[in-house]
Amino acid sequence: MASSPLCLGGSCHSLVLGLLLFLQLGQHEGQNKQIPAHQPSLKSTDCYEDPGQVESRFVVLYCPLIQGGLEMREWDADCLNATNLPSGCQRDEFEANVCGFLPNCSTSTSAKLNPAKGLISPEELNCSVTLNWQYVINCCHETSRDHSTTTSKSSWTNACLVMTKLSPGQEYNMTVYRVLNGSCSQEASINVTTRPSLVQNLTIENRTVDSLLIGWKPPRDPQNHTYTYCVCLIDCAIINESLFLKEGLKGGTMYTIEVRAIIKSNVYGNAKTMNVITAPNSPKNITVECYSPHQLSMAWKPPKDPNATDYLYRISWWREDRTQVGNCSILDSNYTLRSLKPGVLYLVKVISDFSGILSTAAEQWTLTPPLPPTNFRIQMINQTMAQFAWVNPNSPFSAIRLQWNTSEARGNETYPKSLGQAVLYGLTPSTNYTFTIFSTAGNSSLSRDSISLHQQAATKPEQVSDLKCVPLQHSWSLNLSWTCPSSAVSKIVVLVSDRAWRNESNCSEPVVIQGLQPAKVYQIKIKTFWYNQYVVSDPVECSIDTTVALLGSLLAVLFFLVIFCFLFFGFRRLRRTDVLEQQNTDMSLPR
Repeated sequence: MASSPLCLGGSCHSLVLGLLLFLQLGQHEGQNKQIPAHQPSLKSTDCYEDPGQVESRFVVLYCPLIQGGLEMREWDADCLNATNLPSGCQRDEFEANVCGFLPNCSTSTSAKLNPAKGLISPEELNCSVTLNWQYVINCCHETSRDHSTTTSKSSWTNACLVMTKLSPGQEYNMTVYRVLNGSCSQEASINVTTRPSLVQNLTIENRTVDSLLIGWKPPRDPQNHTYTYCVCLIDCAIINESLFLKEGLKGGTMYTIEVRAIIKSNVYGNAKTMNVITAPNSPKNITVECYSPHQLSMAWKPPKDPNATDYLYRISWWREDRTQVGNCSILDSNYTLRSLKPGVLYLVKVISDFSGILSTAAEQWTLTPPLPPTNFRIQMINQTMAQFAWVNPNSPFSAIRLQWNTSEARGNETYPKSLGQAVLYGLTPSTNYTFTIFSTAGNSSLSRDSISLHQQAATKPEQVSDLKCVPLQHSWSLNLSWTCPSSAVSKIVVLVSDRAWRNESNCSEPVVIQGLQPAKVYQIKIKTFWYNQYVVSDPVECSIDTTVALLGSLLAVLFFLVIFCFLFFGFRRLRRTDVLEQQNTDMSLPR
């Protein structure tokens, strides 16, 4: 018989068609007694001594069941030809050489053949089925010697037929006949169903960290509209549609999916299998660990997924206008963005990558700090005000901030970026200040400051008030008095006619100026210090009393005359003594 395709394991191969012929001990139909095939028996008019080789044929009629099936007996008489087969039905015939007799060992040509016995379908594929049955190959009647009893004996063998060219997912009626000498045995019938074909285009329609939406196309089978589907992912479910959503999964985890088509008689097709991975979770807590005007060091926490240690991280950074600046794939959970511009807003995106399956992006807006202002200087400072100047940075920035602080207070001011100078009011006299200036970029929700510049300075002290000078009687001295300022003072210096006369550490101690000249006007000032800052009071003119000055002058002249007379008369007396001694010496010399 010609070969035809056979579907094994979902693929069509050549027909495996043949008879598995083996001799086995037949069973006695009435007594179940077995004898070996071809074993000589006692002579009987109903048995051949040598059965010989007899040609035997089998006919298989198969027809798809339609709306409840067909009554196969309606066309039993057509087993010898295919002229009256219903639409969609087919006839197949094959031959085999077997040892055979007419059934029941009868020599009558009108006797009917024994039908196939034990017809089963051990294997059903999507385009073929396998049929197995038994048929008699040796039969005889043995009569006892006294002809009182007759024993029927028979031998059976197995036959196997693979029916191909069937439609997948279809229910068929299979009827087997044995044909011998132009006669057909009674039918042996069985209903079989071919398996559905594999589902087509099994894909993942959508995936999240905890769900998978699986889709496929039905097999291209005639009855695919009647199919249901068995989907197995962790557990199995029977559904009617070609779309299946599985929830409650773990992120970044590989799962195996099996999908089988099922025909209504609960015949399952082969499994279409696919390994799929749920989307990994996104990285957590993107932060800026360190920054400079041209660099941002980013870090994040890996997700708590089972396979997170195998993740790659795709990091990309974008300018505010959504223009991508750069990207990189790394294994670590930190990365430094380089060659950035100062004072510019950037969007940083980090995506988990597990075997090419990407998470949603974790995003973080961040900002590079601007460049600082330069040439920061204090142009002037007094008791309550300071004036500053600087050069604005050569990079984008939103404002200049000036901060001040003392040991007891602090404050700050913000100035528009168009200015390059500022005046700070409300300072406290005699106070040490630290002034800090820096530029800032961004807005109220996200800002970054530049490095800062510092200047230290002290405000000036307040000057003394109510400065007074009183000449002391009978002396050439002045007694000075004043009211100390309310602010702190580190020292005071008394200026007499613009010359420093005396330094005092205690502002409240009285000061007496001595050694002045009579009848002279002196200009007195008090110079108040707070460290290196000072202020000079308004001058006060002071003079010594004239009477006292004249009396002093007379006393001085009189004192001079007394000294002169003493010296004069003392000198004369000394001179006279010298002359007398000379004369005495001359008189004593010999003549």
